[in-house]
Amino acid sequence: AADAESRLSARERNRLRRLGKKPAPIAIRLAATLPAAPAAADAVAAPPVSSDAGGVPVAAQSDGGGAEGAEEAATRLLCDALRDVTMEVRNRLFADQWEHRHGAAAAARVLLLDECPHPQESEDWAARLLSLIALDRFVDYSGARAVAPVAAVAGQALGALCSVAPATLLPEVVCRLRLLVAWQGGDRHGGGGSRLRVCHAALVAAQWSIAAICVRADTGNHTGEVDISSGQLAAELGLLLAACTHALSDSDGDAVAAAADVLRAAYPSVRSPSVRTAYAGTVGGGAVGEAA
Repeated sequence: AADAESRLSARERNRLRRLGKKPAPIAIRLAATLPAAPAAADAVAAPPVSSDAGGVPVAAQSDGGGAEGAEEAATRLLCDALRDVTMEVRNRLFADQWEHRHGAAAAARVLLLDECPHPQESEDWAARLLSLIALDRFVDYSGARAVAPVAAVAGQALGALCSVAPATLLPEVVCRLRLLVAWQGGDRHGGGGSRLRVCHAALVAAQWSIAAICVRADTGNHTGEVDISSGQLAAELGLLLAACTHALSDSDGDAVAAAADVLRAAYPSVRSPSVRTAYAGTVGGGAVGEAA
């Protein structure tokens, strides 16, 4: 300590005297700041042992009820999280930014492919997706063909819904798509009320919906059998195909290409006599607009 103090200047020694303390040896200062030594690796506490169970640890004597309770709690937690995510996706379908609507539609497509919603939830999904297809205004005309990214992904989500929704909902979805394809309101080159934009978006959605319905009719589905050989669904499919055929005569090339895609996707359903009858009755009568 004396050697350490002798190396200090007179001013530093006077300051230390005024503070009433002397510099501690460096070794002592380091020792005071060292962390406590960790416990030995072999000093792990053994589990409690019951004396009346033949020396079996208490944790091993559990009857499994705790594990089942934990699994049920985890399942409830996942269900609550999925419900919250689903509600958020539904709300974001009508967000202000088109990127948010596009992301919500893509998320809806994944959710509908991975789960079978309740019948009331299926109807709500259909109403929201059809509204988005009819009202979304964002269209990209920079490529060779017009692309409506939000409406296109919403149409894919609607097709995913048609693959799992109750069979009684399918005629209603097809009917609404047919009304949108044949809609004559609005001006041709306007914004939200553009007839061409609504027709093009509905044609894109019809392609995915009809393809899903045809696959479901051929392969079956646990949510209910789909019969396109007769009944209301076959009649609505025939009317929708008639509206798509009428769109082939549109002066806009994008609408013609989208209508051709629909008819190609609907080829399996043309084998149905009821679909052919409804189609021929509408096209042959020349009343596509009146029927729609």
